[in-house]
Amino acid sequence: MMPVFWTLILLILPFNHPDSTSRVKDGSSLPLSEVVAYDLGERITYRVHYGFINAGEAVMRVDNQVDYVNGRPCYKMEVTGRTVGFWRKVVRIEDKWGSFVDTATFAPQRFYMDIQEANHRHKEVLKFHHEMDSVTLEKLDKHTGVLKGQENYFIPNAVHDIISGFYYLRNIDFSQVPEGTIMEFNGFFDKKNYRMRIRFDGRTTVKTDMGKKKALILVPVMPDNETFEKDSPITAYLSDDEHKIPIKVKARLVVGSAEVTIKKYYPGRNKVFAKP
Repeated sequence: MMPVFWTLILLILPFNHPDSTSRVKDGSSLPLSEVVAYDLGERITYRVHYGFINAGEAVMRVDNQVDYVNGRPCYKMEVTGRTVGFWRKVVRIEDKWGSFVDTATFAPQRFYMDIQEANHRHKEVLKFHHEMDSVTLEKLDKHTGVLKGQENYFIPNAVHDIISGFYYLRNIDFSQVPEGTIMEFNGFFDKKNYRMRIRFDGRTTVKTDMGKKKALILVPVMPDNETFEKDSPITAYLSDDEHKIPIKVKARLVVGSAEVTIKKYYPGRNKVFAKP
């Protein structure tokens, strides 16, 4: 199970909460921006706080070059997370998640994860076969990375992994999304399909180390659980511009609170990158 800190930075979680109102929209049908929100070489660094303690660091990056997976040109996107300072003495965490995402459709072609948390190690790869509505889970030896076994699972149309889903969210044209809209996305993680829901709560201004930023407000719609407080416990803020940079995530926990805030942003090779 991913620790709370890195769950926050990924934002896209297996939430499943009934809501039959007309505000619910299929995320794959929402309008996309004319330009891709990120560029080759983009790198964003965050610090993770638990209460007043600086607990960790996370980095989101897009590789400098286009890769080819399943014969398709893909962005290689990767998120890494590690504990720092006092928390590193409590539990040493060095986690990595990555996705190869089609540059034209934004569909994931391959996902990988390498988890190192104290004495726990886990490695796996997901290979998506969208034309066959299936995904192959490859279990890897936690030390050598050698293939140990495979399992196949059904996936619905327009499915995302946790990385591709987050980057897809950045490409939505929120100027055409009414405030209060609940966006639904198909997601596959931990051997299961999920229907993920995120509510667009309008706009605000957020203070960051990079100054005050106009921001979009996104709130995951989630059921009651033992980790988070009730009533919309997580709020995420994306910059209200063409890049839609994740600048802050706040979470109210049953015990205390956690916050992810941006430290540094490098836009990559170009300021904007035209959508294929």
